Amino acid sequence: MPRRPAPLPATLASSGFTVLEARAAGVSLTRLRAADLRTPASGIRHPRELAPDAVARAGMLGSRHPGAFLSHFTAAACWGLQVEPRNRIERERIDLAVHAELPRPRGKGVRGHRLDLSHDELVTRDGLEVTSPARTWLDLASVGCGIEDLTVAADRIVWARHPLATVHQLERMLLRHRGARGIRSLRIALDEAIEDADSSRETRLRLHIIGAGLPRPVAAHVVRDAYGRAVATADLAFVEHRVLLEYEGDHHRTDRGQWAHDLDRFNRLQGLGWICFRIGAAQFARPDEVVAVVAHALAARASRDMPGA
Repeated sequence: MPRRPAPLPATLASSGFTVLEARAAGVSLTRLRAADLRTPASGIRHPRELAPDAVARAGMLGSRHPGAFLSHFTAAACWGLQVEPRNRIERERIDLAVHAELPRPRGKGVRGHRLDLSHDELVTRDGLEVTSPARTWLDLASVGCGIEDLTVAADRIVWARHPLATVHQLERMLLRHRGARGIRSLRIALDEAIEDADSSRETRLRLHIIGAGLPRPVAAHVVRDAYGRAVATADLAFVEHRVLLEYEGDHHRTDRGQWAHDLDRFNRLQGLGWICFRIGAAQFARPDEVVAVVAHALAARASRDMPGA
């Protein structure tokens, strides 16, 4: 029967750690090769039952690369921009960058970059150096992000409830880096960005609707009753046609109080003459079908409202 590995020091057992940290704590190289530890990148270990997120792993890796900071997709995860590589292997890699005069970070699990940064394009967040939200957005275009992902990121950055930067700051970033890779996509994304999008799925749904040639919906539209009292704030609304869409996460189904509230709200909206489409994960996975039913509703309303109809 295989011998059970010796316990790790308590400071290491609850999270990921570097080999240098483990050796300093008295852990042998033989122990670091035991089957109960995973090696997500060269020089990094973590207990197999744990899975440190990208930002945590980046912090550990950064300690092995003097002058390194988080960038690109890893910086996007740090800022909550909700974009990531499409490829699983690429998703598992950590983006580490250094200033242009330093050697590019290399090693297992690392995607290294050399960046020429202005002083305000590198900040500290939760003890880690990371490219600023505006600079992160700029850099995402250089690693394959298209217009949709860049718009998702821009929407989150300028989100009115918790802005990470202003539209003006994003505009200045584009002016400062006129020759940046993907500059045309960045400009289009900035033109499409709004301050009222509450989620990445709402943004993606809005872009799909616009791309299908339907009228541009209004985000965060407040529906009021005949007395001017707010009844609901619709995620997306075609105000002229009284058609709205709401994206609902699974908690709308599993939380009984939320479910009851949603039903009351839905009934009140219907009573005010609104056509309401409730979009969940299953519907979001079939955006063409959502566009088709919305287009039908808009056409029906337009036909009804025509003179003589």
